[in-house]
Amino acid sequence: MEDNPFFNGLITLAVGIVLAVFKRKYDQISEEKEKIKLAKKENKRKIIERLKEIELTLEKDISADHPKYKKIQNECLIFSNQLTSSLSQITGNLPDNVILDLKRLSSDLISLGNFPIYQGYNFIEDCKSIIESVKRIIREMDNYSNN
Repeated sequence: MEDNPFFNGLITLAVGIVLAVFKRKYDQISEEKEKIKLAKKENKRKIIERLKEIELTLEKDISADHPKYKKIQNECLIFSNQLTSSLSQITGNLPDNVILDLKRLSSDLISLGNFPIYQGYNFIEDCKSIIESVKRIIREMDNYSNN
């Protein structure tokens, strides 16, 4: 069979169209993966930001001359709700131990927020314990992000 320029051109055109379709599909998949990756990074950034806010607020509140316990308790409840909301968005983006620590922190914040304050109860020590937990979780998340 002789080379038919029309037939060769038709085959070249068909191959070009198929390649263009596959390239477009590959580009769409790559874009979607990049969007997911960026969303995961953004969610982790938001959690770390929230944790730093918790840390700074509690440190500021307990270092006041006369800490306002009820205000601190209300803030703890708000932080717990915000943290729980953020946690629902990042499941699977972090190691299980970090997610477990975040859930435990949220639970500790709720407990501190609802705990009845009485004479002899060391409220400030519980706040300091939460601050230390926050710092540890931030370090874990930073280490995980750097790996």
